[in-house]
Amino acid sequence: MRNSVAGSVLVMGFLGIVLAVLVADTYRQYAIDSQRAGFEQIIGLRVHTLFEDLSQISHNLGQALQGDKKLRAFLRDKDAAGLDEHLQSQFHQYFVTAGIVKLESLAVYDKQLKLFSRAIAESASVDAHCPGLLARAAKRTGAQRLKTITELCLVKGRPYFSLLLPIGGLRVKGYLEIVTDPVYSLQVLESDLGMPLLIRYTDGKSAYQSPQWPKDHLTSSVVVANYRPLTQQGEQAFTISLLKDVSDFEAQLMSARNTYVTVAVVISLLLAVLMISILNKTALTPLRRLGEQLRNIRRDKTQLGQTVVVSGNREVSELAEGFNEMTNELKTLYDTLLSRNDELSQEVKIRETAEKELKKHRDHLEDLVEQRTRDLASARDAALDASRSKSLFLANMSHELRTPLNAIIGYSEMLMEELEQEENPQCLIDLERIHTSGRHLLTLINDILDLTKIEAGKMDLYEEWFDVSTMIHNIVDTIQPLYAKNNNHIEVDCPENIGDLYADLTKIRQSLFNLLSNAGKFSPGGKVVLTVRREINNGQEQIRFSVKDDGIGMSQEQQDKLFEAFTQADSSTTRKYGGTGLGLVISQHFCNMMGGDIDIVSAPGKGSTFTITLPVKKGPVISMDEKASVARIAWQAGAVAAGKRFAAAMAADGRERRQNLCTVLVVDDDPSVRKIMSHFLSQKGFDVQLAASGEEGLRLAQQQQPSVITLDVVMPGLDGWSVLKALKQDKALRDIPVIMLTMVENRGMGFSLGAVEYLSKPIDKDRLLTVIRRCVRHRSRGPILVVEDDEDMRASMQDLLRGDGWISDAVASAESAFSYIGNDPPALILLDMMMPTMNGFEFLDQLRHNPRWRNIPVIVVSGRELSEDEVQHLQFHSASVVSKTKMDQGRLLAEIHALVGDASPPQGTVSSATAGD
Repeated sequence: MRNSVAGSVLVMGFLGIVLAVLVADTYRQYAIDSQRAGFEQIIGLRVHTLFEDLSQISHNLGQALQGDKKLRAFLRDKDAAGLDEHLQSQFHQYFVTAGIVKLESLAVYDKQLKLFSRAIAESASVDAHCPGLLARAAKRTGAQRLKTITELCLVKGRPYFSLLLPIGGLRVKGYLEIVTDPVYSLQVLESDLGMPLLIRYTDGKSAYQSPQWPKDHLTSSVVVANYRPLTQQGEQAFTISLLKDVSDFEAQLMSARNTYVTVAVVISLLLAVLMISILNKTALTPLRRLGEQLRNIRRDKTQLGQTVVVSGNREVSELAEGFNEMTNELKTLYDTLLSRNDELSQEVKIRETAEKELKKHRDHLEDLVEQRTRDLASARDAALDASRSKSLFLANMSHELRTPLNAIIGYSEMLMEELEQEENPQCLIDLERIHTSGRHLLTLINDILDLTKIEAGKMDLYEEWFDVSTMIHNIVDTIQPLYAKNNNHIEVDCPENIGDLYADLTKIRQSLFNLLSNAGKFSPGGKVVLTVRREINNGQEQIRFSVKDDGIGMSQEQQDKLFEAFTQADSSTTRKYGGTGLGLVISQHFCNMMGGDIDIVSAPGKGSTFTITLPVKKGPVISMDEKASVARIAWQAGAVAAGKRFAAAMAADGRERRQNLCTVLVVDDDPSVRKIMSHFLSQKGFDVQLAASGEEGLRLAQQQQPSVITLDVVMPGLDGWSVLKALKQDKALRDIPVIMLTMVENRGMGFSLGAVEYLSKPIDKDRLLTVIRRCVRHRSRGPILVVEDDEDMRASMQDLLRGDGWISDAVASAESAFSYIGNDPPALILLDMMMPTMNGFEFLDQLRHNPRWRNIPVIVVSGRELSEDEVQHLQFHSASVVSKTKMDQGRLLAEIHALVGDASPPQGTVSSATAGD
């Protein structure tokens, strides 16, 4: 052990010496690398300075050429031959006087950046220019076109330095390109730094080599510093190498290294000798005695418990005491182990016998589990097959049942319209019964399909932002005919500022319609009160819809089974009032899916109160589809109920005649739907084109360029989703509004693919007519121009307008807006007040002083609070202010409709609305 410790100490001393040598050599190499890095930074700075000088000389040369009257005259007269000769003469003149610049070519381009004339050096290539420079210049607009552009580029492995200078001052008439050789200009580095210079191309070939550059291998006394300039595209243009003599510096480093290593060797040897002496006296001898005692115990277990006496430092003494205590404890344990050995032998025999029995039972259990697993897998596969068969059957049956029902409803509506003109009341009554029965049967089928989807877990939510007040008004307008038939009276208590809600609009509307229908059915001739409130409950914001009637009421026993499928209060209720008992079940499932519930308070003879409670979700930031949904709902408030009055007014003032120019393309594989749509739209003054398949629809869309397209989803061959995607990918067809008219419930897919509206069959003719007229009206007017310097706000406004069916363009500055207006005056301007170079006040002043533009309507959008003087100034120009921080998309779209809707806009109008962020 003593030898091992001594050897270890010596090895550690040797390792210390080796480490000292490595540290010294590392420091030497680090110092040399630091010299090289610092020198490369100096080269980089010098190269950068030379490029700036090259750019300035080229720019001065360009300024001299730009002021050449002959050059401008040739460019103005488009005399390419004269300009070629003139440029060649100028090229040789400036080639001599350019100093450190070696010209490769001079070129003149017209203002569309097409080559007009070029002169090149005899040694230059026809490709001696930077193609990317012209692409960068083409992207510049406005004042940016007046700035000079420089670029270092690489063409076919050779570097060029190009400068592009506009000709003609503020009105650019063309561009002058000056191309120079950067390698030639960088040769001055050799004289500036006094060191040998080598410049290599990217392919390794030498562009320039100093006569003093070593031809053989470099010695260790010199350092090569390399610098690699990069092009505009981030590519390596060429490599600059300079030699620096570091022999004196390396000699100083070697002297310091040798001194450091010598001192480290001496100190390591002294420490090794001292450590060996101390360890031998204080630790090695006592440990040897303990080791001898361990060997004795290994040979004879009776030696356990004998005390070992040693002397040494405190740690060794404590080790000896612990050793003695351990041997005493081991002696006790050894004696106990011997006594327990026989007992354990007996227990082992007993356990072996038990394990044999357990193994037999385990093998039998595994066989049972495996058989049960196979049975369960077979049952699961059978259940999945049955579920798939059920889903396929329901999908096919729903389509097969609803298709003829839609035809019955559509044809009955068409016949009713014709009989109203012929004054045949008896036939009209019979048709109304057919129409009512058809819709009732369709409602029952839809309820059964909804319940089936709920039970299968396949009912999905389509959450969107919508205005609650608008939804309530639409529901009340829809329920009014039913209430009039039952002599019911409805009262609505809903604040107009109830706000928006992020939820599934269709499911909330269906649930409320079910509650209102039941309330009217079970309280004939009575009053129904619909109350809507927002409130805070346990820190959670909620919205409550309460429907209260004064009808027959229910007992507690009837209430307990109210939300069970296919059940009503009792059998007499079914016989007297009809129904399947599915409406409340489906409504409760819809509310539960949205995190809410339905509560009931009722007593026999005292009426009932049903309350839907839903949580108010924060929802995501309003995207394009959601803005379009809010805009559609807000704009359509009351429009469906007033559809017939609107159509009559249009016929009175001659608007129907204007629609004769509008073509509606109906794409549907059902011939009954095509016939009903053709009859209905033709009566309203539209030119109707019919397509029986997706392929025929695309072909007619290309040929006819219709104003609006109605599109079914389920069709053989090319389905509606594929047709919609193809329309939006075609530049000639992408702006045609597409209205999805189908029995498939997938609104999210329709809006995400670009549809402007999603309507369900059977056809609601008033609503369909309203949507078509809106789309036709928007496409018949010019675009809306958005003047906004903030990119996000600009995109947000365009998304909102596109979702409502408007065509819009956007610019980022007032100057660009005037350029746009001069070419194509828009129908309306959305103007931001805070813009660079020219603010909204200056823009309005110039706009109103131009007789051609003063009548364009303007809606001003302000991002800050304006003073009273500024507000008065806007009002003087017929302007009012919109706050960006309080934006209400519905109201903003209503203002736009008021200014550029069906009626002609008032002259010089600047309107106000509130708009959201």
